[in-house]
Amino acid sequence: MKKVALLIIVAIMIVVTFTACDEKKNRIILLSSMTMDDNHKVKFEYDDQNRIVKMIHYTNNNEEPSETQTLTYDNEGGIEITNEIEDFANAKFTRDGDTITTSDMNNSYVITVSNDDFIVKIDSIWLYDPPEQKFFHYLDDNLIKTDGNGGNDEYKNDSYKTPFANCNTPKWFLQYHFGDWGINNIIETKPEKEAPRITEFEYDKQEFPVKRTVTLWSGNKSVTEYSYNNG
Repeated sequence: MKKVALLIIVAIMIVVTFTACDEKKNRIILLSSMTMDDNHKVKFEYDDQNRIVKMIHYTNNNEEPSETQTLTYDNEGGIEITNEIEDFANAKFTRDGDTITTSDMNNSYVITVSNDDFIVKIDSIWLYDPPEQKFFHYLDDNLIKTDGNGGNDEYKNDSYKTPFANCNTPKWFLQYHFGDWGINNIIETKPEKEAPRITEFEYDKQEFPVKRTVTLWSGNKSVTEYSYNNG
């Protein structure tokens, strides 16, 4: 009888172990936090559609958040960012077809997107300066060139996943807010009249970036580290 009970317990343990392994294997990998070299850390929370619903900011290695931003999505494809701390301004992105409008302080922006939700044009309307127009060009869903009256840049990309590869927040928002411009990572930015800016990445076994080092035109380096929910 004891032998039978022991075998049942072992069988249950095996099933539980394999179930846990399968759950971990099938888990969708999402970015859980990113840490910049100025001790600014952002943690992300997602809804059941894998869209970002909260961005919790920490500064100077403090355990208490300095700012919490909540994202809400409307039925037309717009997004509103609400700050839980009154000192920080809210932001609203209103969508009408392929056009998204937003503003900050005294400036406003009109974002035009493609059928795939990639940004193809941004019109910036400044309060004190002439308007600026910028166009975005892609190849195989990666940004390769921008041009407009603000200058021209060319880009090179790697062949690895971006930190937001499995995030279902609209692509235009990830582009506009995080610079997540394509399905791969930008490794070189070449302005029209300046030296290229090189970006180096380190990747995990699933080919997600865990560290990004940007060499600025001044020669200084800016480092961002990423962690995921599979860690």
